[in-house]
Amino acid sequence: MLVACPSCATEYDIPEDRLSAGRAVQCARCGGRWTPIEAPPPPAAMEDVSAPNAEPEPKAAEPVTPMAVRTTPTKPTGDRLLLVAWAGSILILLASGYAAIAWRDDITRLWPPSARLYATFGPRS
Repeated sequence: MLVACPSCATEYDIPEDRLSAGRAVQCARCGGRWTPIEAPPPPAAMEDVSAPNAEPEPKAAEPVTPMAVRTTPTKPTGDRLLLVAWAGSILILLASGYAAIAWRDDITRLWPPSARLYATFGPRS
């Protein structure tokens, strides 16, 4: 039986034989407790004058541990992380360009074919 938490909308797939009327379940995500199956109304008992309150109080039902959790997709909240990644990428590109210009003499000495690239695209000294 597919049961959803009313607080956070997390869905659980719980076998029907584990649920009974009036038995409480507890959400593993938010900790909320609820009863997914409403208990049937108690039968109309005829009042017996000789035995008042003959019915014992019901015991508190223990929560069912869910077997499988199916979470609903949520809106991604990585906007700030994406912005930091873009800023970091731009800074790396700018630093690489600055290093290529600042150390052009060392680069052409270590890698002679780069002299032709600097002559074609690089700044004039």
